[in-house]
Amino acid sequence: MEKKILTCMLLLFFIVMIVFTFVSRHTAIALLPEVTTMNPEKDGWVAESAVREEDTGGYYAFILTERESISGKTAAVSKLPVVIEEKGDGMVKLKEISQYSMFEFVTDVSDELSDGDRVRRK
Repeated sequence: MEKKILTCMLLLFFIVMIVFTFVSRHTAIALLPEVTTMNPEKDGWVAESAVREEDTGGYYAFILTERESISGKTAAVSKLPVVIEEKGDGMVKLKEISQYSMFEFVTDVSDELSDGDRVRRK
């Protein structure tokens, strides 16, 4: 009889742990900053909202990257220093951006970002 009670308690413990694991993972993902992204146009134009100014006067943009983690691939942002070549109609042309043309540039974010932060798409 005692073995049955201990077995039931152990089974119940594992069920509760599995439920808490899935709930906490879902909550952790829901708390990540949401981002909207865009691919740069072929000639290097991106939305002006994708470029931010540093305190020192330089400019940077965040690009969306994928990282491997324990739970699989996760989206993260990387800070990329950029040079603005031209501005016009809510868009900016970035100098020497061709090597980053396959990345998505963050144009809108729900919270403050830092280099390497995990994010989720809107």
